[in-house]
Amino acid sequence: MLELVAIFKNTVRTTDIVTRWGGDEFAIIFSGASLREAYAVMEQIRYKVEAKFNSSYGLAISAGVILLEPDQAVKDLLLTVDQTLYKAKVQKNLVVAQVDIPC
Repeated sequence: MLELVAIFKNTVRTTDIVTRWGGDEFAIIFSGASLREAYAVMEQIRYKVEAKFNSSYGLAISAGVILLEPDQAVKDLLLTVDQTLYKAKVQKNLVVAQVDIPC
């Protein structure tokens, strides 16, 4: 677990908030980041976890990245992030954004 925490700590910015959401789920709040920036950081985390843990433990990261809309109700936020995360979990070891991010 400490190695996983180190990956989070060494990849996110000091202004970001990482918290355990429950069980094997985490939430990261990327304060002031664009969807593209948050997606890129989550992809870095996914890659680092895969490189460190996949061959020995089969551990991988599936992540849903959404953008908080102004005045968005918490219920709607949780529904949106849950739907996005579910899309990533179906394929496993994948980062999925709420909307397509142009390259």
